[in-house]
Amino acid sequence: MTKTQINLTWHLIILLPFTYVVGIAVTELFTLLLIIFFLLKNRHNFYLKEKKIIILLLFSIYVGLNAIIQIADKDLYISSIFYFRFLIFSTAILFFFDNFENEIIQKKSIFKTIFIFFFIIFFDVLFQFFYGNNILGFELPYDRVSSFFGSKLVLGSFLFTVFPLFLWLIFFYKYEIEKNRIFLIIFFSLYLICVYLSGERTSIFLTALYFISLIFFLPIIRKYLILSILFLFLFIFLTSIFNVGKANTFNRVFVKTFNQFTDQLYTEEKKGYTQEQLIESRKNIHKHIKIFSNDHNGHFILAYDLFKKKPLFGSGPEGFRYHCRNIEFDSEIGICSTHPHNFFFQLLSETGLLGIFFYISILIFIFVKFFDVYKRDIDLYKKNCFLVISLYIFFKLFPLLPNGNFFNNWISISIYYFIGFYFYTYNKIFKE
Repeated sequence: MTKTQINLTWHLIILLPFTYVVGIAVTELFTLLLIIFFLLKNRHNFYLKEKKIIILLLFSIYVGLNAIIQIADKDLYISSIFYFRFLIFSTAILFFFDNFENEIIQKKSIFKTIFIFFFIIFFDVLFQFFYGNNILGFELPYDRVSSFFGSKLVLGSFLFTVFPLFLWLIFFYKYEIEKNRIFLIIFFSLYLICVYLSGERTSIFLTALYFISLIFFLPIIRKYLILSILFLFLFIFLTSIFNVGKANTFNRVFVKTFNQFTDQLYTEEKKGYTQEQLIESRKNIHKHIKIFSNDHNGHFILAYDLFKKKPLFGSGPEGFRYHCRNIEFDSEIGICSTHPHNFFFQLLSETGLLGIFFYISILIFIFVKFFDVYKRDIDLYKKNCFLVISLYIFFKLFPLLPNGNFFNNWISISIYYFIGFYFYTYNKIFKE
C-alpha cells in the first residue's frame, strides 16, 4: 500500500464511530470497506491460531447455527448467520495495525480531525440544552438533549463509545499530557457535561464507573479527570440552582431515579398501612423490589421464562421478539419488546447456557488479562493503551445494567471495533 492509501485507511478506522451521527448505513458501509480491504490483502493468515480470536469465532458460529435451527423468521436468522462479519471487522483492524503500524503518520491531522468532530458535538449539545433546539433545528425530544440524533435518545451511549478512542489515541501517539493539561481538563469536563445532559442514566453510570477506574489505574491523567468531575458538579449545581436550560436533566437523572427506588421499596407506606402491617410487609420486602423499573423487571422475568423453556440453547438470536407474544409467555409482569434490555438476560434467553458460557468467558478473560498487564513493568504508553480499551469493553459488556439489543448492528460494531484495538494492544504486550 502507498502512504496515501495507508493514511486514508487509518482515517477511515479512526473516524468510523463518528459516522453513526450521519446514520447507521454509513457506519456499516465503512465497516464493509474495511472487511473488503482485509479479505483482499490477507489471503493466507486469518489469525485463527490465536486463542482470543478462536473464542469469538466459536461464539459467532454458534450464533449463526442457533439462528438457523431455531428461528423461523427469515429476516431474523439471515441477520444472525452473518454475525461472524463483526469478528472479521475486528480482525481487519488488527491486520492493518500489524502490517502498517510503522507507516502510520499524520499525527497532527488525526488529532485535529477528531477534536473538531468532538467539539462540534459538544457545542451542539450545549446549544440545544440552553436554546431548546440544536444548530440543525432539532427540538428536544421528550425533554431530553439528543443533539444531531434527533428523536433517537442515544447521545450518551454514543459519547461513551467514542471517548475511549480519544484516550487510546493519546497514549498511542504519546501525546504530551502535561504540556496540554488545560486542554485535557476542558475536554474531559465538556465530555462529562454532555453525557450528563443526555439524560441517559445507564451511560451516566457507565461513564462514572469508567472515570473512577481510570482515576485508580491511570495516575498519569488522574488529576485532570478529578478536576473535570469537579467542573461537572459545578455545572450541575449552577444550572439546577438558577434553573437554566430547556431540558430538566437534573429532575430525570436524580429526582426520577430517587423516586423510582423509594416508590419500589416503600409503596406500602403510601397505601396507609399500619405500623404492624408495615413490619409484616417488610419481612417479605423481596417481593416488592423491582430491578430498575417495573418495565425492566417485566422484561427480565419474561426473558427468564423463555430461558426455562430452552435452558441449553435458548430461543435463538433475536428469539425474544419472536416468542414473547406467544400466549404461554403472556403475563402481567412480562412485557413484550424487541429485546430484554440487558445483555445477560438477552443471551440467557436467546442463546442459553452455551451463549452465557462464551459471554462470561470473555469477561473473565478481559478481567484477568487487565490485572496481568496492570502489574507489569512495561512501557507506560503501551500499558495505558491496553488498560483504557480493556476497561471500556468490560463496562460495555457489563451484565448488571440496562443495555440495548446485543445483536443490534451499531452495538455490535462499537463492541467489535474496540475488540480490534484490544487484539492489537494485547499482541504488542504479550507477543513482544
